[in-house]
Amino acid sequence: CCSEDSAIGRKHNLAGDMLVIRVTQKHDFTKRSTVDKVIRCVRSPHTDLWYSSPCTAGCSFNRPGGPNWKKGDATRLKILANWKLHTLLWNGWKRLAAHAARLGATLTIEWANDSQLHRLHYVRDFVQKYNMKRFKAAGCVFGLKSIIPSTRGLPLCDAWGIWTNSDSLCAALNDPG
Repeated sequence: CCSEDSAIGRKHNLAGDMLVIRVTQKHDFTKRSTVDKVIRCVRSPHTDLWYSSPCTAGCSFNRPGGPNWKKGDATRLKILANWKLHTLLWNGWKRLAAHAARLGATLTIEWANDSQLHRLHYVRDFVQKYNMKRFKAAGCVFGLKSIIPSTRGLPLCDAWGIWTNSDSLCAALNDPG
């Protein structure tokens, strides 16, 4: 979902002529300079920012004290690194979202449905502050297909949670979860 060629990233352009600026791992959104560059690109209320970050920190197996925590120091360090990455990305997203919201732009967050990130108090506060609604969408809706050899090409129906304050996206998804 947050890769360079994500099908969700291609499909989300529901407004027809909306400018799409993909910020991926190669741009390093953990850097303040990258966030500043993206902020300078957002100059209009006719913008929908779509935030999709790695959800590894939110996986129930990868939380401090979770099942993988007991696997040893190397695993614990990896879990903590995932949380550090999440925190850096989230802080950049908050800065960008605050700027965009002042202009009247809309905001969308997308994570795997089983990610626990949406349960964090600061994420819930963000969702409430910007009056976002939650939807569930299956990957097959976005044309996602399996790449696993035994199921290659079959629709991938894994669920994603989508939080948005975009009326047009709400209308398109049309099923608050």
